[in-house]
Amino acid sequence: MNMKVWVFAICLIWVGVLFAAPEWEDETIFQRNREPARAALFPTASGSTFSLNGTWRFHYVPRPEERPIEFWKPAFDVSAWKTIEVPLSWQIAGYGTPIYSNEEYPFRVDPPRVTSEPPKNWTAYKERNAVGSYRRTFTLPDGFSKGRVYLRFDGVESAYYVWLNGIFIGYSEDSFTAGEYDVTAALRPGENVLAVEVYRWSDGSYLEDQDFWRLAGIFRDVTLWTAPELQIRDVWVRAGLADDYVTGTVSGDVWVRNAGVTSVHSGQVTVTVGSIYSETMTVPELAAGTEVRVTLPERKVPNVLRWSAETPYLYDVAVRLSNGDGRAFKTGFRRIEVGKQGELLVNGVRTILKGANRHEMDPDRGRAVSRERMEEDARLLKEGNFNAVRTSHYPNHPYWYELCDRLGLYVMDEANIEAHQIRGTRYCLNNVLSWHEAYAFRVRNMFERDKNHASIIMWSLGNETGAGKNLADQGDWLKRQDPDRLVHYCDFPENSPHNDMDSAMYRSHDSLQGYAKRNTHRPFLHVEYAHSMGNACGNFDEYIAIYERNPRMIGGFIWDFVDQGLRARKDEVSGLFRVEPKTGDTLAFGGLFGDVPNFGSFCDNGVVTADRLPKGQFWEIKHAQQYFGFSWNAQKQMLTITSKYFHKTAEGYALYNAQGQKMSAIPALKPGEQVTLPVVITRKEADFPVFIGTVDPDPKRLFETVEAWFAIPGEVSIQPPKYKDVAELPAVKMRVRERADGALEVTSSDSSETRSVFRNGVVAEIRCNGKDILVEPPRFTLYRAPINNDRWIRGSVTWRSLLEQGNRCESMTWRKIEGKQEAIQVISKMVTQGGAVPYRYTLVWTVFMNTITCEGVFYPQSAEEVIPRLGFELAVGKELSKVKYAALGPTENYPDRKSAMWHGRFEAEVKDFYVPYSETQEYGNREEAHWLRLEDGTNAISFFPAMFGQTFAFSVNQWDAVTLHKARVPSQLPPWEKTWIHLDYAQTGLGNGSCGPRPWMQYQVFNRPFMFGFAMRFGSRPYRSRLFKETAGLAQITRDSKNLVRVEPYRSGATVMVSVNGAPAKRYEAPFLLESGTVSAQVLPEVGQLPMPATERTFVKEVVRTAWKVLNVSSEEPGEGNVAHIFDGNPKTYWHTDWRNIRPGYPHTFTLDLGEMQELVGLKALPRTDELNGLIGACRVELSCDGKTWKTVFDGDTGWKPQSRVWRTFEFAATPARYVRFTATRPAVKGHIWATLSELSIISK
Repeated sequence: MNMKVWVFAICLIWVGVLFAAPEWEDETIFQRNREPARAALFPTASGSTFSLNGTWRFHYVPRPEERPIEFWKPAFDVSAWKTIEVPLSWQIAGYGTPIYSNEEYPFRVDPPRVTSEPPKNWTAYKERNAVGSYRRTFTLPDGFSKGRVYLRFDGVESAYYVWLNGIFIGYSEDSFTAGEYDVTAALRPGENVLAVEVYRWSDGSYLEDQDFWRLAGIFRDVTLWTAPELQIRDVWVRAGLADDYVTGTVSGDVWVRNAGVTSVHSGQVTVTVGSIYSETMTVPELAAGTEVRVTLPERKVPNVLRWSAETPYLYDVAVRLSNGDGRAFKTGFRRIEVGKQGELLVNGVRTILKGANRHEMDPDRGRAVSRERMEEDARLLKEGNFNAVRTSHYPNHPYWYELCDRLGLYVMDEANIEAHQIRGTRYCLNNVLSWHEAYAFRVRNMFERDKNHASIIMWSLGNETGAGKNLADQGDWLKRQDPDRLVHYCDFPENSPHNDMDSAMYRSHDSLQGYAKRNTHRPFLHVEYAHSMGNACGNFDEYIAIYERNPRMIGGFIWDFVDQGLRARKDEVSGLFRVEPKTGDTLAFGGLFGDVPNFGSFCDNGVVTADRLPKGQFWEIKHAQQYFGFSWNAQKQMLTITSKYFHKTAEGYALYNAQGQKMSAIPALKPGEQVTLPVVITRKEADFPVFIGTVDPDPKRLFETVEAWFAIPGEVSIQPPKYKDVAELPAVKMRVRERADGALEVTSSDSSETRSVFRNGVVAEIRCNGKDILVEPPRFTLYRAPINNDRWIRGSVTWRSLLEQGNRCESMTWRKIEGKQEAIQVISKMVTQGGAVPYRYTLVWTVFMNTITCEGVFYPQSAEEVIPRLGFELAVGKELSKVKYAALGPTENYPDRKSAMWHGRFEAEVKDFYVPYSETQEYGNREEAHWLRLEDGTNAISFFPAMFGQTFAFSVNQWDAVTLHKARVPSQLPPWEKTWIHLDYAQTGLGNGSCGPRPWMQYQVFNRPFMFGFAMRFGSRPYRSRLFKETAGLAQITRDSKNLVRVEPYRSGATVMVSVNGAPAKRYEAPFLLESGTVSAQVLPEVGQLPMPATERTFVKEVVRTAWKVLNVSSEEPGEGNVAHIFDGNPKTYWHTDWRNIRPGYPHTFTLDLGEMQELVGLKALPRTDELNGLIGACRVELSCDGKTWKTVFDGDTGWKPQSRVWRTFEFAATPARYVRFTATRPAVKGHIWATLSELSIISK
């Protein structure tokens, strides 16, 4: 080869060196010098480990090119560097920006590169790929080394280099499994210098796109450990069960290595399992640097104690070489199988997984979770009747598995693989050969580290990465390597040969029923469900019922266990939050740190808060998952209790009452067995709850100290009885003063200290005993502070518009009702103002003694749609802080989350109603209330139904709904100044709509006509929250699409007198036809009732549209957007101009044939209300008798705006016509090209 060729070759080599990608941007390099993965066990010899946790010197830079390149040299001066605690995520120490993202990578997608230029507003634009340089010195104890010394990092995010005493040790990726290195040759006597260079992102980050905070640093333990040169490198002991499920089986392998430089003569290795198994095997002679796999002879052991989540019996395992090197751990005998119907069989018994997904997160330490915190998490899971946990979405700290073994939790151990954003895209890596070994590396690291744990019953290949060969091969490898456990992966298709079960996420109840009916032997796992974001988990009990009824439904894992909030405080200068461990006032979520991109509060989906406080749904979940079933026989006063355990007996359990008193011991029921016990109910009113536990429960902490409970239905209502002594009430005369400002002041002759003032149609002031009781007057409202599970609808124009909705009084009159006790009635005709859901309503206020009754009849003025609530909001002074109530309790409940509650009388402080959701939202509701009272020791105000036998829902809050919504986080709420009370006719349920199904239809509230009322009683000691006298009540008047008018009294069975168009009133007997006119209805009072005024409703003639035809249309989207939808009577269908193909712009026209000549005076139209697209800003209406000659009767603005999309009437002079041409001439939103219309009707003379 000539000189020119040599020179050219040398130049090529140097170019390759100079421009080669670093390891952290090369997918083929994910480790250098890393020891083979092994079980997470340290030698048992005393003094074999040396912790390097603690204080390290630390230097942070936002870009790799700014790092101190030679800091690893011992001579490099780091004395000016700051310090950091290890383990800890460095963002917690104030370095760099925490970024919360669900699936979007925090850097520009350009695999394997992570430093390509992102958008300028992204955090990564300035913090391109932060580097943390760690240094510490240490001196080993004398005699520490037993031959070889290894350095172990249990978790570093996401890639790192290691040097010891200036010698390069190794490099590693895979943030959540251990990197281990032989550092024997680099150690020196005396002081040693350890240097670690950590990169926030690496090519490995493409496989770490989990839904979590994107943090960095050394976040798990750092340990030096030593072992002899002839050493136990690894061990795997398999404790199973024979076919009789009684006899244990023991098998396994021990890997013995000669880590020295000379051959080692043979020795022996002994393995013992408790006192029931012991084997000693010969280790052959080993050459230097070689190892041998010593296989244990399989043995059967009679009558072993079996491990399950309910019976976590463990045996000590000891492995010992003849030179003294030993390992120790615990194992459990159990067998995992799939039944013939797809059941999950644990030890031969069908078992349902009542699980939770769990991220490792601490609000004050980030990814660094202490042992104490892990123990707290395990305790809370067991307390909540969980029996399983998924390590979403990466292997957890090794200690977590020890806890699950010991306390009893089934584990799905999940590999650190998720490439969420790029699955199914051109960047997808699942079939890219150069990435294959990176996938395999992660799966095998997980398996080898955790393989000895009895709690692990299934492996998972990762999460939401899509399917492909790189994953399929790992599933096949796991099934070959460990056939005694199951393999799961969420993105394989059904019946995949690469895993052992089908699974899905966030399915509705109906969808699950469909999966249950599939004709297959494969299990189905609901791997993520019941998205517990904020105030959540409607109809949770129905999920458990589906699992219990259907054999192949093996349960699921709630998303998820704990909120991922980071403790922080707002910087008032920048407006951004800063991490502040321990002392911060906010549990911050994505975006609050200025992190871009981010996914907001989507990281807070726990059943407990980041501080590990149970949310409202925790108790509902605990109740649904409880291990006892109940049935009450009221006639015999007998309670039947069924054990729903799968593996343990009910030995040691007892039945208790709400006072914590033991009522009866429960026999040692086997799973499925029943016992029937007599129960002496000590009170007849309200429900009588009973509780099951193993220790005497604390009456103040019942839910926390019992395992199951049941409410025996009460025999008597907890609503106070009717007042029987009306005749004995003192005579009371009432006075009304009409003020100059239009207000009405009502006082009584028996008390000059009691006064009520009506203003703008409502009671605006209540003064009693010289104090103002009412701080804010009642206001009709449809709004609630949006919950996270309103995500499916909260962004709609309708729901957003309700934030600004108010009320206006059209008229306010009054009348006196004569009698021994006079009453005053104030009649207010009201309309809502603003908002996209208008109502007209009449309120009748009745002042009688020290009671004010409000009764109303409400009529919507827009198309039917889902709304948050229907009710009233008012405020009283904060000094009325003691709350007593009779309702469902004792904790927060909602229409679709109340099965864990019971009817009773409860007491609390106002502040006790608060639930600390990380994002401020609706909280504290109580359903099925009979009365509510707030007191301060002197004054009080009570609320109860306006009519005997009715109930209402209420909440007692420190802030109104609008303030809650606008604050966003609790720390930004203003100081508590007044107590806000919601009195609701109905509220939409919670559902799981933040990521999953919306509330069931029966728990959705629609803007339909309704009647509702409440009463307020005030005074010094109003301990009987009840009416002195009922009113006759109001009547609701409605008309259907066939012009049938119905009149319904609020009080069932009442007599109603009806007048049409001023004719003499007649008793209402049945629905009647009415094309147009005014209907007046008045309920006749019964004996002892106060009379009520008549209310009326006017109907206009609605044209029957069955004969209508579409003659032509300029544009329509076939199927979805046909013009005929505008007269089908369904406001949820609509005309939509073409959007798939031609996409024409304005104007848009259609022509209708009405079928006959009519004299028209107007046209009514409803825009599409669920979406903004196509909202029409201006239109033209033309009429014709023959379809040829046209007359324009309207040409102008529609009045529709993004925040106002309601029925609009276009009136014009009477015009005969058979044909109507409607032209949309201008969009309401500039730039929109489409037109839509939901409903159209005409008004004829």
